[in-house]
Amino acid sequence: MKNVVGAIVEKENFFGRKKEIKHAWEQLSDGSSLMLAASRRVGKSSFANKIEDLNNVSFFLHWLRGLRQEHIGSKIRWIFCSSVSIQNFAHKYNLSDAFNDIEEFQIDELKGDEPIMLVKELAKSKKMDFPDAEIQYLLTELVWKLPYYIQLMLKEIGDLVDNETVSKKIIDLAIKNATSTKSIRFNTWIERLKNYGDDKPYALLLLKELSKIKSGLTRENLQLLIYDKVKDMNKAEDILNRLLLMLENEGYIMKMRGKYTFHSPLLRMFCYNRHIG
Repeated sequence: MKNVVGAIVEKENFFGRKKEIKHAWEQLSDGSSLMLAASRRVGKSSFANKIEDLNNVSFFLHWLRGLRQEHIGSKIRWIFCSSVSIQNFAHKYNLSDAFNDIEEFQIDELKGDEPIMLVKELAKSKKMDFPDAEIQYLLTELVWKLPYYIQLMLKEIGDLVDNETVSKKIIDLAIKNATSTKSIRFNTWIERLKNYGDDKPYALLLLKELSKIKSGLTRENLQLLIYDKVKDMNKAEDILNRLLLMLENEGYIMKMRGKYTFHSPLLRMFCYNRHIG
């Protein structure tokens, strides 16, 4: 098993997701088309690629035969991959009815023992001595156990170890390196804010403030931040409503115990280092 960071993961390098794959095929077999709704770096493209692999050449050839012989569209299934920005765009321009025939299929972090097993498989492939206690420590620090973040951290850890056992100190240093101002791992998260148009300055403002406070901020706190810029409470509320929908959908933030905070601690640390530290 190879540690593939960022690119589409194929064949034996694809890990887990057995329940999701089974459920996806059940829906496809029932005639539904799917839109893979998940945040950036969850693994939508790899997941879609895996679904295609599962049915192998036999399905593809029969699909082409059916396409030729049957009415166009009768044997076609569509899988749309998106960072949920399609939904944001449709909502913004009142085009949601254009997607009302598509079943939303949610993909999130790895569950159960899958995160642990993925770390072990990647560590084994690099002949890394990675004790169970340190694996648990890494996953606790990550919080959001996406394959991408696990692969990223194994890459960073692998660059630091040289025939030595992985320790908490090494893990902490790897996290520091991955989220430093010199790292390019999270640049796209900041760059894609340009798609927010006139709301970009306010989105960046919220992310900067949230990066300062690990425990998060309330909705009222966030609205006051925008109000301080626009001096109109109704306008501030409208802007905040749009941004919360977009930032939550795209995996920047989440709501937990009445407060909004970064979904990924790694992204929070990167934003803090880039814009505050």
